[in-house]
Amino acid sequence: MIGLNKEGQRIYLWHPWEKGIASVEPYIYEDLPIYKYLQELAKRGEDIEEYKSIWYYY
Repeated sequence: MIGLNKEGQRIYLWHPWEKGIASVEPYIYEDLPIYKYLQELAKRGEDIEEYKSIWYYY
């Protein structure tokens, strides 16, 4: 992980395994913020109260 943006998305910079062999650019990935994920679960009919413990992960 290389950082967080203002919405809480984790941003990753992945280096390809062939980095030293071929000219391949690293891949930047932004995951879905937890709050937006919970909103999506609520839209699907899930009880998001069952997920309240996910805020305290390490």
